[in-house]
Amino acid sequence: MTVFADPETLSHLSLEEFQQQLNTSLQGLSQKEAGDRQLRDGENELTEENTSPVMQFLSHFWGPIASETAHQLGLKGDILDASLLGKVPLHQIGQTNEAIEAAAGFAQVFPEHKYHIVDVLQQRGHLVGMAGDGVNDAPALKKADAGIAVSGATDAARAAADIVLLTPGLGVIVEAIQESRRIFQRMNNYAIYRITETIRILLFMTLSILVYNFYPVTAIMIVLLALLNDGAIISIAYDHTRPAKRPERSNMPVALGLATVLGLTGLASSFGMLYLGERTFQLDRDTLQTLIYLKLSIAGHLTIFVTRTKGPFWSITPAPILLIAVLGTQGVATLIAVYGFFMAPLGWGLAGIVWGYAFIWFLVADWIKQRTYSVFNYDQPVYITSGLRKLHQWFSHPHLRKTN
Repeated sequence: MTVFADPETLSHLSLEEFQQQLNTSLQGLSQKEAGDRQLRDGENELTEENTSPVMQFLSHFWGPIASETAHQLGLKGDILDASLLGKVPLHQIGQTNEAIEAAAGFAQVFPEHKYHIVDVLQQRGHLVGMAGDGVNDAPALKKADAGIAVSGATDAARAAADIVLLTPGLGVIVEAIQESRRIFQRMNNYAIYRITETIRILLFMTLSILVYNFYPVTAIMIVLLALLNDGAIISIAYDHTRPAKRPERSNMPVALGLATVLGLTGLASSFGMLYLGERTFQLDRDTLQTLIYLKLSIAGHLTIFVTRTKGPFWSITPAPILLIAVLGTQGVATLIAVYGFFMAPLGWGLAGIVWGYAFIWFLVADWIKQRTYSVFNYDQPVYITSGLRKLHQWFSHPHLRKTN
């Protein structure tokens, strides 16, 4: 068939005739056809003598097509001609990188351009996702923080990607991003909870032994605390979370700072319970140990509900399985303490006092958590000491660490 380059003639071609002019189909090129074209036309150039007039005609519309696509998707910014990225003078590299960061999309993109775009965005502090299906997408998929091979991708693209989609369409990517952010929040919440409990229990036991020459809990009580704690904390993997609107990064200084504040708050509440039991209730040492055991158990599980949100504890409804696990384990802990299994019996009256005391300190800890987040500002940390600022720099910039 004769190839017509005249736009007026092209506009009257049927879809089938137009596909024949392009030597393609609605399903696109096969891998063999793509390889043949690469050998024929060259890897990175569409020259006048080896490109069909139809392709030359369409090349003038790649920019407008990309602009219209970006507009329909609600993306704000310019469409950059990627063919210009490799011809940038050295003194304009910074300006070009800013343009890449602000762009809504790119037209006339070749494999090396994809890799370059991903690299520039990563250097400017972004978490970059890349979706592709062909062999030429593999380098950029490997480079990206989240490489996604779409359904029907080549083996090379699948091997380079972090996520492989098994069904057609890109909607599942949104679900994957949301689920990954939920998982990150659960892991972060658990880390804060675990550090808080370690500080609270270890400091309380150590200071009680060294200062008062009193062992606040027995060995069997420690075992019971660990067993009941682990039985409930497993359910945090199924807890409700609210996925963040922007990508999140691990912020260890904030996590350590918040956990330290909550741990010291728990330490104060534990010594307060010890004082009430010894001076106000005038309990014997065995019963006092039971009182402390029940307080550590209840307060520890209530801490889960403090650390799982950045706002008030009621801002995100906990998962039913988490509530059942916590109430179930604490019901068992209360029965053990009340009736004196493996320890001196406490009685329902003192057990009720412990529950009320722990709940009041739970509300105090939740208020302190919100004030602490407002000081640290989780998204853009504001540190109250130079030491925390240096710690943040050390964690955020590993290349600044000195090695021996």
